[in-house]
Amino acid sequence: MSATGYAIATGAGLLIVGAGAWALSQRTSAGSDPQQQSILEVLGVEDITAPLAGESQADTRPRGIRNNNPLNIESGAPWQGLAPDQTDPRFAVFIDPRYGYRAAARILQSYAKRGITTLTGILGTWAPAGENDLQAYIGHIAKRTGIAPMQHVQPGQYPVLFEAMTLHENGEQPYDLALIREGVSWA
Repeated sequence: MSATGYAIATGAGLLIVGAGAWALSQRTSAGSDPQQQSILEVLGVEDITAPLAGESQADTRPRGIRNNNPLNIESGAPWQGLAPDQTDPRFAVFIDPRYGYRAAARILQSYAKRGITTLTGILGTWAPAGENDLQAYIGHIAKRTGIAPMQHVQPGQYPVLFEAMTLHENGEQPYDLALIREGVSWA
């Protein structure tokens, strides 16, 4: 610590005092150890984990997850299940991720009518090379799904394909296969 600060070990964690600021190294919340709450009360420190009045917590989830649009379908089409407020300037916002998967299945159905049925063809149309590292995308999806790049993707494989695409598009995959299948079944 510098000459202007002190560190004090307390039951609530490490209390750092310096330059007129107080901070706790361990977060506390309602329902935690009563002794920790009393220390905060004695020090006159409010619950530092709660948002201030009128302040909203920023949603740090990936864009596709926030939008209930796990495959990042662009706005424009009048999809079923669109949220009344389209808050994203580029991508559709759905009221539930199942509607996002439904829309994705409808898009792949339209691709099939145009003869685009291979994994490479689908992903090349979905995520054009000008905006994406298409070869990396194809390689990642092929590895996760077991679908070869030039293999024709059958409608029954859409849920597994969408599960892998969700991970690639968002860096995480929070939805179970049952939810994805349900959304696909709505198409």
